[in-house]
Amino acid sequence: MKPRLLAAMLALLFFSGIAVAAETVRIGVLAFRPKDQTQRQWQPLADGLKRKLPDHEFVIQALNYHELRRAVTNNQLDLVFTNPAYYIFLKYRHGLSAPLATLVNYQSGKPISGFGGVIFTKADRAGLNRLADIRGKTIAVTERGSFGGYQMQAYELVRHGVNISQEAKLLITDMPHDKVVRAVLDGRADVGFVRSGVLEAMAQEGNINLADFKILNEQRQPGYSTLLSTRVYPEWPIAAMPHVDIGLAGKITAALLTLEDDPSLTAAIKIQGFVIPADYAPVEEVLRSLRVSPFDALPEITIADLWQLYRWQIMGACGAALVIVFLGVRLLRVNRQLTVKQQLIKDQSQRIKASEQLWKFALEGAGDGVWDWQIETGKTYFSPRWVEMLGYQPHQFANDYDTWFAHIHADDVDMVLATLREYLNGKTALYQVEFRMRCNDGEYKWILARGMVVERAADGKPLRMIGTHSDINERKQFQITLQSSFDLLHNLARQIPGFIYQYQLYPDGRSCFPFASAGIEQIYEVSAEQVREDATPVFAVLHPDDVDGVWASIQASAQNLRPWHHEYRVILPKSGLRWLLGNARAERLADGSVLWYGYVSDVTNRKDDELRLQRQTEALQRSNADLEQFAYSVSHDMRQPLRTIAGHLQLLERGLKDSMDQENLDNLNFALDGAKRMDAMIVSLLEYSRVGRKTEPKAAIPSREALDEALFFLGPVIKQSGAAVTPHGEWPQIFASRDELTRLFQNLIGNALKYQAVGSTARIRVNSEINNGLEWRVAIEDNGIGIAAGQSQRLFQFFSRLQARSRYEGTGMGLALCRRIVEHHGGRIWVESAGEGQGSTFIFVIPLEQTAVADSASGSP
Repeated sequence: MKPRLLAAMLALLFFSGIAVAAETVRIGVLAFRPKDQTQRQWQPLADGLKRKLPDHEFVIQALNYHELRRAVTNNQLDLVFTNPAYYIFLKYRHGLSAPLATLVNYQSGKPISGFGGVIFTKADRAGLNRLADIRGKTIAVTERGSFGGYQMQAYELVRHGVNISQEAKLLITDMPHDKVVRAVLDGRADVGFVRSGVLEAMAQEGNINLADFKILNEQRQPGYSTLLSTRVYPEWPIAAMPHVDIGLAGKITAALLTLEDDPSLTAAIKIQGFVIPADYAPVEEVLRSLRVSPFDALPEITIADLWQLYRWQIMGACGAALVIVFLGVRLLRVNRQLTVKQQLIKDQSQRIKASEQLWKFALEGAGDGVWDWQIETGKTYFSPRWVEMLGYQPHQFANDYDTWFAHIHADDVDMVLATLREYLNGKTALYQVEFRMRCNDGEYKWILARGMVVERAADGKPLRMIGTHSDINERKQFQITLQSSFDLLHNLARQIPGFIYQYQLYPDGRSCFPFASAGIEQIYEVSAEQVREDATPVFAVLHPDDVDGVWASIQASAQNLRPWHHEYRVILPKSGLRWLLGNARAERLADGSVLWYGYVSDVTNRKDDELRLQRQTEALQRSNADLEQFAYSVSHDMRQPLRTIAGHLQLLERGLKDSMDQENLDNLNFALDGAKRMDAMIVSLLEYSRVGRKTEPKAAIPSREALDEALFFLGPVIKQSGAAVTPHGEWPQIFASRDELTRLFQNLIGNALKYQAVGSTARIRVNSEINNGLEWRVAIEDNGIGIAAGQSQRLFQFFSRLQARSRYEGTGMGLALCRRIVEHHGGRIWVESAGEGQGSTFIFVIPLEQTAVADSASGSP
C-alpha cells in the first residue's frame, strides 16, 4: 500500500511541475452551436484571462463530443468547459477536478445560472400537442450523450410515462443543435430536442422564425424567459484536468469569478460571468435514472426484472416463501440505494469542502471579501479582506448577522432585505444586490454582494448561505456622474425644438430608433417607446408623395455613409400637414447595420415664409418683365419719329445753309445735335432693356475669352491712343452670357481709355482672382482723371454724368448698363478712387456657385 501511495504522490508532483512550467493553458469548449461560432464567442475569454494572468497564454479549442473526449483521453487539454452531464462523465472516467466555477448567462437584463431542455415540433403539426403524442414518432437529437439536447428531455418523458428508447425512433444529427432544427423543418423528423436558448438565438440571427414552431410541455420558471420543456438545471461548469497545479487552478478561478468587473469582456462573450460552483446532484439523478454512462454499469432491478428471472421459482414457492422473497428483494434494493446515497453524500461533501477552500482562497487573492452565514443562528464568518474593506480590524467587527445589518445605509435597508427574501423564496436564481455600508471612518462605501444557498434542510428550508462582497465604490461614483450627465443632456434635449435621435437600419430592412428625445412626440406624434424596436409608426405618417424620396435618401446615405439631409412632409393625426428637416451622420456597425446620429426639426413656418416670398418674387419678376417690355417698346417706337425729325433737320440744313444767318444756323445745329443725342440715349435704353432678354443665354465659358473679345473691339482706340491694357491673375470658367460679359469689359475698359487727362497715355491693369473658391473678382485699374469724393454713388444711375459733355462725349448710361449686367449674373459692382487726378478702380464680383449649379444640371462630373 505504501509504495503505491508514494508512486501516486510522485506522479502528482510530476504533473504539477509540468503545469507550473507550462506557459500555454488549453481550454476545451464543447460546441453545441457551430464550431466557428463557438470559437468566436469564447475567444475573448482567452484574451481576458491573459490580461489577468500575463505569465500564461490561453488557447480556446471548440470541440464536439468525440473531439473533446479524445482530447481529454490524450491529455491534450488543461481546462474543460462542457455541459453538466458530460462533465460528470469525464469526472468519473478521467478524474476531472471539482468545478472551479459555474457559468452565469445574461438574459433579458437578468443573470441566470441554469438552463433546460426544449421539446418542439412544427407549429402546423395538429397531432402533436402532448408528450404522450411523441410515441411512434421520429425524434431528432444531436446524440444520446447530450445533456441539453437529449438527456433532460428523455428524463422528462420518463417522468410522464414515455420511454423513447422503446416507443420512438431517434434521428442522430450530431452537433451543432442547429442540425436538429433543420431536420424538423425539412420534415426528416417529427420532433426535435435542443437546449434552451438555441431557438431564440437562431431566430435572432435571422435563421428561423419562432412562429413556425410550438413547444411541447412548455414550462414557466421564475427568473427565466427562454422557452422550456423541462426543469432548470445548473449551467455549465469549468473544471481542471488532473495534471493542473492547484495554485494555477486557484488563480484561474479568481480570474473567472472577477470577469464581471470587465463589462466589455462579458458583453463580448455575451454572458454575465462566473460564480462559485453550483450543486450538480440533480444532474447525477438524471443520469442514474436513465442508466447512462457513467452509471450504466449499475442497472436498477425492478419487479419486472425479478419476474423475468425467477418466474418459475416464484410460481412454485408457497405463499410464505413469496412474502419472504419479496421482502428480501425490497430490503436489498433499499440497502443498495442507501449505500449509493451515502456514498453520494460523502463524495458531494468532499467536493463542496474542496471547492469552498479553493474559491475562498481565490476570491481573497482577487480582492473580494468572503462571508459565510448560518441562517438559523445568525452566526456569520467575515474574511479578513471583507472586514478590511470597511476599514476595520478583524477583532473590531462582530461575526454575526445583526452587526452586518446595522452597517447598511438606512435608505438601502428595504431594498437589500427585499432582494434577499426574493432569493430565499426561490423567485430569483442568484442573490446579487448593490448597496452602501458604513465604514469605520463614518463614510459610506458602495458594495456589490453576491451569494447562494449551499445547504438546505430536508424540507428545502435554507440553512447556510455563502457569498462575496466586492468594493464597487469607484465604479458606482462614475455611474452616478455619468447618470447626472445623461440627465443634463436629456433635459437640454427636451428644451430645444425638434428632437435628437439614433436611427438604425438592419441588413434585412428592419429599422428602429434606439434613442429618441422627448421631442419626437411633437414631431411625429409618437412616443420613443413605440419606435424603439420598430420605426414603422414614423413611416406611417409620411406624406404619400414623399415616402419614396425619404427612403431613397436613407438608402443613398447608408450606401456611401454620407451625411443625410432631407426635407419632407408628414400628415399628423392632430397637427395635420407639417414640413420637417432631417440631418444626420451615419456609421456602419460590426453586424452590418447602419446607425445614424441626427436631429429632426419642424420647418413648416419657414416653408410657409418661403412660399410667400416665392409668390412675391414671382409677382415682382412679372412686374419687372412688364416694365422692361414697356421700356423696350417705348424706346423702340420713339426712334422712328426721332429719326424723321433728324432727317428733316439735315435736309433743312443742306437747303437753307447758304440763306440763313449764323444765329439761325446755330439754332438748327443745336436742334440736330439734340436729336442725335436723344437717339443715342434711346439706344442706350434699348440695350439696358435687352440685358437678360435679348442677349445670348448663360453658359459655361472661359472668362478670359470675353476679355479678349472686348479688347479686340477696342483695338483701334487702344492703338490710336497708344494705351497699354495688361490682364493679370487667374481666369476661371464662368457661367455667364458671353455678349453681356464682353459688353461689361468693353464699357469699363472703354471708360478707362476715354476719361484721361489731356496729354496723358492710359495705363490700364485688369486683375482677376477667385475668392475662397466662392466668387470671381475683377478689378480694372486706370490712371485717369479719377472721381471726386462723394460722387461715386451717382456713377451707376441712369443718364448720370460727372463731366461736361463738351469735355467728354457720352449718354451717361454706360455704367448703369454695367450694373445691370453684373446684377443679372447675381453679383455686385462698385468703384474706388483716391480723388480727382488719382485714377480709378472699377471692381465687380460674380459668384461662382452659378457655374457649379450649371455643371450639375448638365450632368458634369
